[in-house]
Amino acid sequence: MCTPLDTVLLPNKNLSRETTSQLEPILQGLEHFRNIAKANIEIAQRRQKAQYDKKAKDPSYLPGQRVRLYYSKVPVGQNAKLWQKWVGPYYISQLGPNYTMKLRRCSDNKAIKSLVHANRLKPYYDPKDRPLFPPEDLHDYAVDLDGDEILDSAPPTPSSGLSSSGPSLQ
Repeated sequence: MCTPLDTVLLPNKNLSRETTSQLEPILQGLEHFRNIAKANIEIAQRRQKAQYDKKAKDPSYLPGQRVRLYYSKVPVGQNAKLWQKWVGPYYISQLGPNYTMKLRRCSDNKAIKSLVHANRLKPYYDPKDRPLFPPEDLHDYAVDLDGDEILDSAPPTPSSGLSSSGPSLQ
């Protein structure tokens, strides 16, 4: 593989023997450093792949499961910070190749034209299924303090000699 530096340093046919002999060790050194860099890149890639594979897992979506879709495109005139990036719910109608899915909108059963990769999906949890009240056993851990105990246990205010109008400049 030739880099732009190699192209510049390649000896031309009309160079003297002395110049060519001076360029040869430079080109050999460049090749040596390129091989070292290539080996270091391969080692780093193996390390990064091993680190990624520790937590990587195949998606486990099934047909009929409700999901939300990551949609990052913000309409013109809308604020990107306030725009909801996860839309849905959708349900998976078909599984495609390489972890892709065919989705249908839950509200009107309209299909999305293209397949969607599993990286752009997350499970949908219906708000109706969430508990409205916390479990009863959590109240046992709450400490009941009356107003006087709260005032008595408040940390003292620092008195650094400042007047109520602010710090005095001297």
